[in-house]
Formats: sequence, structure tokens, C-alpha cells
Amino acid sequence: MVCFTETDVDSLFAFVKSRPNITSLFCYGVPPSMSLRAFIDAETFLPNLSHLVSPLHLFLALRTPRPLQSLKIYVGERENFSEEELERILARLKAVNEAITALCLCRRFLQAVPLHDYICRLAKSIPRLQSLCIHDDSLRSCREPPHLEAILSSFTSFTRLENLAFNQCDPPPPPGRPQIPGGMSPAQFATRLMKECPSLRHVMLPFWDKEKLTYVKTPSGDAIARPLFETSCRGTCLVPRLLEISAA
Repeated sequence: MVCFTETDVDSLFAFVKSRPNITSLFCYGVPPSMSLRAFIDAETFLPNLSHLVSPLHLFLALRTPRPLQSLKIYVGERENFSEEELERILARLKAVNEAITALCLCRRFLQAVPLHDYICRLAKSIPRLQSLCIHDDSLRSCREPPHLEAILSSFTSFTRLENLAFNQCDPPPPPGRPQIPGGMSPAQFATRLMKECPSLRHVMLPFWDKEKLTYVKTPSGDAIARPLFETSCRGTCLVPRLLEISAA
């Protein structure tokens, strides 16, 4: 597992070229204004890349479909994220849907496309997804039961999803944890999710659940709480945890 933090094109190109056997890459600090020529060219030097954490523009720069197993991308780092850009993401995800099993999406701003629409379209693009992690500030505006029902019903199209987490963005917003609309408890919300998506086995709700618990499906279909010992945003994010396991 390799972490890259340089911001210039030549350093990125040299870094990847000299490490042809990279399988897991964390790529931070690469601004959208950077020319992507090096990263596009450098793709030929990444034949074994299966786990990627990167800004959205670097993921979209991978012209040839990659057999990615897990992916974490930062979507909508600005407020004017467009419908066209979402379609580009979905098209690229479709290109790797035979391999990808874990996806983490981070949306820092309220977007024109609501979260439940994102989830529905993801289910159609990558139906084999097993783990989904969502960091989304738009959940703070989810104050009415109809908003929550739309999110719940959006999971019905997933047939293989087993692990789900709703996380705060990192860094988290100011103090004042939002409540689940309609007075629903985290355990009740997890149970509803498991009924909407029968394949779900584990649900984490750090966005609402200050106790940092993981909810496990019982034979009766209800959700029971188990302690989650890691309480940081990184500790409750599914993709970094899976990457650490793969690198062990």
C-alpha cells in the first residue's frame, strides 16, 4: 500500500513509473488544476492496481478500465457539481463493475442531484457492490420523514450489498449531531435498511449514532448493536479498513 502526497505532474509520473507493482494507492493533494497527462500515461505502469483512494478527477483520468476492487473518491468538492459529471462517474463505474466490491463516496457540498438519486443510480451501475460507504453533508438537511423514506427505498435495487456506513465528512462539521427524522432510533433505521435491502448484514451510522455502534442483522431480520472500537472517521470508513486488511 503506497501513499502519494506530491502535487506536481513530474513527481507523480516518476513516483508511479518507479513502482510498477503497486496494488493499493492513496493519492492525496493533487488539485484539479493539475495537468493529468502524467497520470493518464502512468496508467500503463499500474497493471496490478486494485485499490485506489483519489480525487474524482484522477479517477476519471484513467482512460482504460481498471480491475479495481475497492475505490474511494471525493465527489463534488465544489458546489456547482453538475449532472454531466455524475454521468461520467457512473459510466466509469460501469466499466469496472465486474470487479469492484467496495465503494466510498465523499460529497462535501449540497448537490443538485439528491443523495437517494445517487444511490439508485449506483445500484444500477455496480449491482455487484458488497460494501458502500457514504460521507455526505446533505444528510444534515434530511429533516423530514419523506426525505428519509426516499433514502431507504433507494437501497431496494442492491442485491449483493452486505456492508453499509453513513459517515460524517472528514473533517466533520461543527458540533451538533443531527437526528434521524421522525424520531427513528439508529437501531430502527438499521432494521429498516436491512428490510429494504435483504442482503445487508452490517450497518454503521456514525453520522447520527454518537455511540459508534455497528448493527448486525439477526436471523429474525432485526438489527442488534455491537461495539465499534474505532471511533474516528477513518475507523468507521469501510474502504480504508478494507485496504489495511488487504495490505496486512
